Amino acid sequence: GDLDWASLPASLDPACGELQPGRAARKRAQVEALVRAALPLIDSLADSQARSGEPVEGEKCGSGRLHVVDFGAGSGHVGLLLAWLRPTKAFVTLLERK
Repeated sequence: GDLDWASLPASLDPACGELQPGRAARKRAQVEALVRAALPLIDSLADSQARSGEPVEGEKCGSGRLHVVDFGAGSGHVGLLLAWLRPTKAFVTLLERK
């Protein structure tokens, strides 16, 4: 994958939890695929907003960051990683029903 998991805090790595090794590798791949898809969208929208000078719809308290909502966040692996990787571009809210 593209992510250098060793450079990230261990708390963001699904493989550092209580998952069995095979499951941990699959979970890492799932998280990485979703993050790889989301990052270009965050970058594009944030850059577009910065160029236009217009506030992003739903912008939180004038932060200048996109408000990204991770519905069904579970343990938060995707949302927390997005927040870590784009701290100046994304304000991430994690929602979980359970």
